[in-house]
Amino acid sequence: MSTLTKLLSWQDLKKHSKKMRNIDLKQEFASNPCRFEELSFKFEENLFFDFSKQLVRSDTIKKLIDLAKQRDLKNWIDRLYAGDKINHTENRSAMHTALREPANDSNISKKVQKQLHKMAKFCADIHSNQWISDKKITNIINIGIGGSEWGPKFVCEALKPLSVEGISVDFISNLDAFNLQEVLNGKNFQTTLFIISSKSFSTMETITNARSAMAWFSDQGGLNKDIKKHFIAITACPSKALKFGISEDAIFELWDEVGGRYSVWSAIGLPIAIQVGFNNFKKFLDGAHKMDSHFKNKPFEKNIPVIMAMIGVWNINFLNINNQAIFPYDYLLRNLNFLIRQCDMESNGKSIDREGLRTDYATSPIIWGAVGSEAQHSFYQLLHQGTVKIASDMIISIKSLHGYKEHEQKLIANFISQIQALSFGRDSKAASIIMAQQGVNKKQIDFLCPYKTFSGNRPISSILLSKLSPENLGSLIATYELKVFVQSVIWNLNPFDQWGVELGKEIANSILEDLNDNQNKSLQDDSTHKLVKKYQNQKL
Repeated sequence: MSTLTKLLSWQDLKKHSKKMRNIDLKQEFASNPCRFEELSFKFEENLFFDFSKQLVRSDTIKKLIDLAKQRDLKNWIDRLYAGDKINHTENRSAMHTALREPANDSNISKKVQKQLHKMAKFCADIHSNQWISDKKITNIINIGIGGSEWGPKFVCEALKPLSVEGISVDFISNLDAFNLQEVLNGKNFQTTLFIISSKSFSTMETITNARSAMAWFSDQGGLNKDIKKHFIAITACPSKALKFGISEDAIFELWDEVGGRYSVWSAIGLPIAIQVGFNNFKKFLDGAHKMDSHFKNKPFEKNIPVIMAMIGVWNINFLNINNQAIFPYDYLLRNLNFLIRQCDMESNGKSIDREGLRTDYATSPIIWGAVGSEAQHSFYQLLHQGTVKIASDMIISIKSLHGYKEHEQKLIANFISQIQALSFGRDSKAASIIMAQQGVNKKQIDFLCPYKTFSGNRPISSILLSKLSPENLGSLIATYELKVFVQSVIWNLNPFDQWGVELGKEIANSILEDLNDNQNKSLQDDSTHKLVKKYQNQKL
């Protein structure tokens, strides 16, 4: 038994979970008129988090907070913001929160502010046609993968209505060259700027696509002297970028202490700043910083990322609900689940704790999802009546940017109706009454009733945004990041390394050599050997 599962607070939660196994949300609301107020939280005037339809009571939250305190969470929060080397396997701090802090006198802040000033000037030059004197840059193409793609891509999609006129942003990440071809099709090399985003500047997918983009640029008529104005790099390895052909003034700096999945707040966010303007990018950072301040200073009982995280621990470790779905109802947030999925599963998808011991408890949930209004016409059937219980986050802006009031109201109606249906279901008596009112005969009612009965009690968190703004988006993303950090503390994990990701990269490099070598020197098993042969022979 691990140190975690021996804790009195853990044992207390195990006993409590047995009492809570048959919790009925209808009865909970009926017996406690203050349940909604007790289990919902407003963040300034911008975000609202409703946890009242999770399978918890107020005493459950108290017991979960006791666990957080026994895991020394406050100390870990202080260490994160103090810049301690809490990434112990790589002997690094985790400095992503420093990227969104206001300027101060620390050395880290000076480095961050230097890059922000460089980003601001670069954006101003692009928007005022000063970067290239004879042509206006209209197409920004980001070449990167993982954290170098999903953060900026998601934010660019979400804030698209705020785009600077005449600027479009595309992303190339996949090694399949159809991604490259699709993005480059119809582009004018003279008005296109490529951003090569790679912390190591050696990521196979990114460097391969960057080379092909440079070849395309030359084939279209671009000269070597033009590369310095059409290719920039964002990296922690500037010497490699220089060697690749990027000019020194076109290199933006990253730091080893910033993990890819946490890097949207850094120069990796440059595509966002170009698309929506640097002032809006700053508001995005400010929104995240406000959530940092809330996280650092609020008591755990009123601390939104802490409450969110501990409810996740409750679902995963005590109710055995290890599926977490993300359902934004805003179309502009349609790919939020991809961003959260990487942050959560790459950070906490681990079974070895900080002492190098295998855990005897579950860790990261399986994160998945889709845009809600479309998903409810496909796999919501499983949510309502399937055999797997799934926890869901449902997210919506209460004021849309498009101005179509009818669309807005119907979207809100669908959002709220699904939350109500999943939470409270419909029993056989209610189903029978509704069918009788519809004129269905008794024999048919008796036959259909089992199919039209819904058990409800599906755990849901509702998240409302006052509107989809840069500031609110920054706060929302930061909330999820901080939730992941809290859970890593509870589970005694290092959320800032990713050795599972590195293993596949290492093997891919050796197999790449084998694909051009009939001796297949590196192959260790018969199955892998035969798969390579299938490719080499170009025959199935």
